[in-house]
Amino acid sequence: MSMYFEPRETVMDREQAIERLFEGINQNFKNWHGQGDNYHKTHLNMELSSGRKFDKVIENESGEPGKGRVWGFIAKGNGVHKGIPYKEGDVFMAAGWRAPAKHVRGSIYDKKQTWFHWTGPRYLTHG
Repeated sequence: MSMYFEPRETVMDREQAIERLFEGINQNFKNWHGQGDNYHKTHLNMELSSGRKFDKVIENESGEPGKGRVWGFIAKGNGVHKGIPYKEGDVFMAAGWRAPAKHVRGSIYDKKQTWFHWTGPRYLTHG
């Protein structure tokens, strides 16, 4: 059996994990932004758009439905995407507005939140 389908110990439910992710994104934005300049934006408006297999995470400044930029995608259940197995809660970079990229970048259930930046899930690193 693949390591991707091993049971993951979840320390919180999905809604709590997504809220924690949104808080982490905003904290990362504040750390990047700094406190000393006069830039007007101090908080990112993050929202979720539900799909069949994935929830789309959108940073939406306007508040208008269907507007904004895709931050990434969160798997709604276990499955296979482009030949790669994934588990519920796994996070993917966006390949475009409608589809996630191929590889998992992290999980909303991870205790460490080092796998993302406020602009999106981090790129894969080799080595």
